[in-house]
Amino acid sequence: MAWILITIGLCIIMTASLIYSPVYNDNTRKDRLDESEEIFEFLSKEQRKASDNISSTTMIGCTEVSCRIACSNNENLYKDMSAIMNTSSCEIITSIIISNQFRYSLENKWTYKDVDVLDIILSNSHLTEIKSASFNIPLFAKVFQMSWINLKLQKLDSGALLGLYSLKKLEIDSKLPAVSMAFLQPVQTTLTHLKLNVHFIFYSNLSLFENIYLEKVTYLDLSYNRFLGSLNKRIFMAVPNTTYLYLQHCSITAIEENAFNDIAHNLKIVNLAYNMLSTISYTVLTGINPIYIELEPNNWLCNCELLSLINYVSKNSRLFINVPYCRLPYNFFGIHFNDLDNSEINCSSPNDLVITTQKTYFSTTTAEKSNQTSAGWQDEFSTPTTIESV
Repeated sequence: MAWILITIGLCIIMTASLIYSPVYNDNTRKDRLDESEEIFEFLSKEQRKASDNISSTTMIGCTEVSCRIACSNNENLYKDMSAIMNTSSCEIITSIIISNQFRYSLENKWTYKDVDVLDIILSNSHLTEIKSASFNIPLFAKVFQMSWINLKLQKLDSGALLGLYSLKKLEIDSKLPAVSMAFLQPVQTTLTHLKLNVHFIFYSNLSLFENIYLEKVTYLDLSYNRFLGSLNKRIFMAVPNTTYLYLQHCSITAIEENAFNDIAHNLKIVNLAYNMLSTISYTVLTGINPIYIELEPNNWLCNCELLSLINYVSKNSRLFINVPYCRLPYNFFGIHFNDLDNSEINCSSPNDLVITTQKTYFSTTTAEKSNQTSAGWQDEFSTPTTIESV
């Protein structure tokens, strides 16, 4: 009898162990998981808080987070920058963001430290001048990307980019004063990516970059400048390897047939949106083997003069980000080129468009598009800057 009681007792103990041990383990794992999630959530909040501090317009002074320095509203930018670098343990500064500055000029008053900076961003500041050699210090010798955004520049010295020996990407999204393109000379052998949204006036009878030769540039964005005269091949003489071309909001009214001939072998993306084009020949696009072409919006006049382009688009619609559609005549408004029946355009009279049918078209986008003006799709330009010739 005693053995039976002992055996039953052992069974009860083993059963309890089997039952409660997993529960304990599960609860332990759950507690640990909850703790990890709390820690992760706390870290995420701290990271977001640090990121917000970097971009905050109310921040005063300089801060460093994860080898990224941000300076804003500085009384003495150079002193604050020196102090933050002296306390930093980073051997590489991934970016320096300078914003909300109210000083009148930027010049070479930086304190040297044996670190490498990779990216510089100047933004939303009342910087009126960038003096020659402002970045000509070993601290900036490895900078490969620089951005100027929404500045108030009134003077840009021709040597402003001196010392940026490794600069590959230059993005300027800010109105510039009257300057010569010679300011690009210090970086002409290294640039691969150039964005100049600067409200210049470019004349088609002049070389765009004057005596500068940007052989390595593959990405070229000249949007928000104004081109006077027909777009022609002279404009691209200095950038023979352009692969990605952006010419949006440029008030372009005409394009010569051979405009892209010298860069056609490389072009993959051509963006001509938001211009004042009403007609171009399809030969403008021949010789190009692009991945994407953007011609919308523009002021397309669907008549005999445009017929070659209409046919080209119909046969190659896969190349177009948005298939162009007619603005005039009003009978054709909203009709995409690949939906247009050529027989409805009578080209017996070269100068006249003869509508041979009164067929009514319906487009799912017509109502929306009719709200957009046909006056060039242009944003209001502030007084543009005329580029100087050398």
